[in-house]
Amino acid sequence: MLPDTATIDVVPDWVCEVQSPSTAQFDRVKKLPVYATHGVHHVWLIDPIARTLEVLRLENDRWILAGNYGAIT
Repeated sequence: MLPDTATIDVVPDWVCEVQSPSTAQFDRVKKLPVYATHGVHHVWLIDPIARTLEVLRLENDRWILAGNYGAIT
């Protein structure tokens, strides 16, 4: 059965953002505070150009860097 509404009422535990030069600042400055306000506890920021993954965890209403990962060439 399809939902009756166009919105999602459940807050995800985890969000993954694929960064691009045109969206990276918006994702970090605008979206991260919104995710925190709504109770998202984990965010992955993927940069396909730099080939990196930044893992953030929400602790006491602050984003904490849980890990940085990347391809070493």
